[in-house]
Amino acid sequence: MSRRMMSSMDAMDVKEEIMSNMGDKSRTDINELILKLEKKNPTSDPALSSLINGVWELAVCGVGSPGLFGYQVLKALSKGGPISADDVQVTISSTDPRVESTVDVKIGSAKLTVTAIAELEAISSTRLKETVIEAKIDSLSSPLPASLQKARELVVSYLDEDLLVVRDPLGAPELLKRKDKLFPSSSTPSLSSSEDDDSGAPGSG
Repeated sequence: MSRRMMSSMDAMDVKEEIMSNMGDKSRTDINELILKLEKKNPTSDPALSSLINGVWELAVCGVGSPGLFGYQVLKALSKGGPISADDVQVTISSTDPRVESTVDVKIGSAKLTVTAIAELEAISSTRLKETVIEAKIDSLSSPLPASLQKARELVVSYLDEDLLVVRDPLGAPELLKRKDKLFPSSSTPSLSSSEDDDSGAPGSG
């Protein structure tokens, strides 16, 4: 897409472009689209909105994404060996621990599921604090001591029924596309069947 065409796009065009054609765009083009989208954020107080809850796919990652935390550890342990990762899935609920980020990682011929579990706290109407408290590799779970818990603050710059944009402490955007408003049966154990739509506001649990 040419710069002239991109500059003339309205909010709906920008959203449609992000939803359908991300793979062939440069990081610069993606950042420009996200900036245009953020100007049209339809959700007031997005960090407090129940729209943030659901199952998301991480389409554009920033710096230190918890869903990539375990992947980064495994990459270091592989000592330069072949390693790849599938899409990161992020499940956000209204009760702590609110965030479960999962990625399938392949090291050589071995495939592992890596999960980072995090608490999520709304500290203002637009800011969240995320603290990774537990890491899992397949069925092996390990709560992290306080000294190793990874924390960061995020600014929620765009939120609607389909897309979530947050900016990390360095200002880099993370773009998430909604996969489902309901939760898979294997997600956070604290969710009961009566809470499957998880419509409560963040931090209300």
